[in-house]
Amino acid sequence: MLPAGVDFAHRLAAALSGPDPVIVMYSAEHRASESDWNLVPLAPGLTVLRLDSAPVPAALRAASCKSLHNLDEEEALEVLMAAISGPQNPFSRTP
Repeated sequence: MLPAGVDFAHRLAAALSGPDPVIVMYSAEHRASESDWNLVPLAPGLTVLRLDSAPVPAALRAASCKSLHNLDEEEALEVLMAAISGPQNPFSRTP
């Protein structure tokens, strides 16, 4: 996981041009401005995960957005696994 830096929008754009899904974890502590977010292209592989109650930047609202805010560990893991197309309930055991 790479922390946001001055070139984060360009790194996200490069990652989104590849075959793998890209997850952006967003919080009120994020240093980017609205104009920074406007540089991030919306692509099918982009998922935005909110870590707190901060609103998702307008430029990302058309992406798949999920919230981890106020979820317990099991619920948060289920949302994360769904974001990467993994098992929907990693705690359930099949015989």
